[in-house]
Amino acid sequence: MNIGKRIKEIRTQLLNDMSRKDFSAKLGIVENTVRNYELEASLPNSDVISKICNTFNIDPVWLLDGVGSMTKGDLVLPQNDDLIMIPMVEAVLSAGGGSFETNSTKEREYAFRKDFICRKGNPNDMVLMRVSGDSMEPDIQNNDVVLIDQSKTTILASKIYAVAFDDCVYIKRVEKDLNGIILISSNSNYSPIQITMNEQTENQFKIIGRVLWCGREFL
Repeated sequence: MNIGKRIKEIRTQLLNDMSRKDFSAKLGIVENTVRNYELEASLPNSDVISKICNTFNIDPVWLLDGVGSMTKGDLVLPQNDDLIMIPMVEAVLSAGGGSFETNSTKEREYAFRKDFICRKGNPNDMVLMRVSGDSMEPDIQNNDVVLIDQSKTTILASKIYAVAFDDCVYIKRVEKDLNGIILISSNSNYSPIQITMNEQTENQFKIIGRVLWCGREFL
């Protein structure tokens, strides 16, 4: 299902066959524009996507990618054989100067398509966490949600990882060199972080898991 069909599903299923006229009026756009979206004659821009999500309480990840629940908050799609729930843990992953607020408590769980998740690995090893900071822009932006596979800790070139170092957790590209580990930001305003591996730093540094997916809210 693509974004045009998901817009139609919001109008016809969630909103009980609301007319295109009423639907477009609530968004402040022309009725024929909504028709074009649903027929895939055109695609909504970020402003329209934001209006749809804010007006009808729609989860932007679902609207853009068809992943998770249609509505935001604690209203999630019912579990069935086609869905699998991934926990959002209480955490802030730093993609900037560093912040660290995490424990084993789950905020909530989000529904993903089972075939999507199982293609990526074992769902029992996966968690969702929210990112803080701009050092990985444009790849990952402040307040994005990332899906992390905690079983994937082997460093592979060009991959993005959640890593813990010196009481901070970062989202970075991780590379090895002769001296140890380099944490690389996508944002050129941030210099690479060189970690010389020795007995002390080996106890401070840990790869939490590889980032498999990123979702974004339009505020």
